[in-house]
Amino acid sequence: MLEIERVYGLSLSISLSILVLLIVFCVSVTSTLANRRERDKMPLVGLSVGHSAHRDNPETQQYEYSRCKASIELAGELLSRSGVDVYLIEPGTYDLSNDDALISKVAQINTAECDCAIELHLNAGGGNYSRAYYWGSGSSSSVEGLLLARRIHLNKMVVNPSRSMPPQKQSDIPRSLYFLNNTHMPSVIYEPAFMDHSEHRDYIESNRFTPDTAITIYRAVREYLEERA
Repeated sequence: MLEIERVYGLSLSISLSILVLLIVFCVSVTSTLANRRERDKMPLVGLSVGHSAHRDNPETQQYEYSRCKASIELAGELLSRSGVDVYLIEPGTYDLSNDDALISKVAQINTAECDCAIELHLNAGGGNYSRAYYWGSGSSSSVEGLLLARRIHLNKMVVNPSRSMPPQKQSDIPRSLYFLNNTHMPSVIYEPAFMDHSEHRDYIESNRFTPDTAITIYRAVREYLEERA
């Protein structure tokens, strides 16, 4: 009888231990799923560098890419450190030709289901201002794209108070911008300077350009996300 009680007690102890382990496992799984759901709710910001580094690209495009790359990487780092989820384009994409890289960048940002997206460029053609462009179809994405573009414009004036033009919608310019036309979320093309303007060129090649541009994007995105919250 004592032996039976001992065996029964041991079995009960083992059963309780297994039950405790199952409870701990279920709590852990539930917590993991909850955390995953919480992460899924966090906005995802797509950041892209204009053009690519392909050897057959015109020298101006390679220059533009090389100068914008550091700013986008720093902006992504600042946003990540502040708790914002950031999607950066796969590095190998920038080894493609300019057109192939552009198509791939847009596809990646759409597949990642980013909540907003920014592509950084340099302008050319003799101007001396900065400007952010957005998709202007009148849709909700267009309205929110304007909000993001406006935040970039205002923060640029704080970080570097040189001439900055108000945001402009895609339909008001004489050329089609693939990035704005084909992304599925509020998106902006930001051009902080003209690479063929002598003073702008000096600024682009100075040690101020990268942090100024990154901080402008960082502050604009943070303010935009806070407005949407």
